[in-house]
Amino acid sequence: MTRTRSRLTALAGVIIGALVLGVAPAASAAPDLAGMWASSSLKNGGPGYVLVVTAADSDPSNAYSVVVRYVPAGATAEKRVKAGMTQIGMTASLLVNGKGGLADASNANIMKGTIGKDGSVSFPTCLEQLPAIGKGKASEVCLFQRATKGSRLPRPW
Repeated sequence: MTRTRSRLTALAGVIIGALVLGVAPAASAAPDLAGMWASSSLKNGGPGYVLVVTAADSDPSNAYSVVVRYVPAGATAEKRVKAGMTQIGMTASLLVNGKGGLADASNANIMKGTIGKDGSVSFPTCLEQLPAIGKGKASEVCLFQRATKGSRLPRPW
C-alpha cells in the first residue's frame, strides 16, 4: 500500500512539474494542403471550382502553387488560372488574380480562409475574386473539400 501511494505521489509530482514548466501535449499539426480540392457545390453536381494545390519549390515552406479551374454544371472545365497560397496554422491565404503579393497582409485581393476541423477549407469572400457564380451559392462554392480517389468530378479538371 505504501509503495502504491509513493508511486502515485511521484506521478502527481511529475504531472504538476510538467504543468508548472508549461509542458503540454503537442497540439495537432496543421494539415498539408497539397492535393486536389473541389467546391462543395461541384461535388453536389452544380457549378464550382477545383483547386490543384502543390507545395511551392521555394521559401517559405508554407507556400503552395495553385491552379484554379471553374467548372460549369455539366460542362468541361474552363482554362487554368495560376494562383498562390500560404498557410499559417489553421488559416490559409489564396491570391488568384496576381494583383499584389501574398506577403502584403493589407492586399484586398487575398482571400483569407480557415481550415475546419473536418479538413475542409472555407474562403468566405471567394466570390469577390472568383465571380463566375452568384452570391446565393457562396456557402457551397467557397467551401472546398479534399477530392479523394473516388470523387465524381467532371473531367478535365
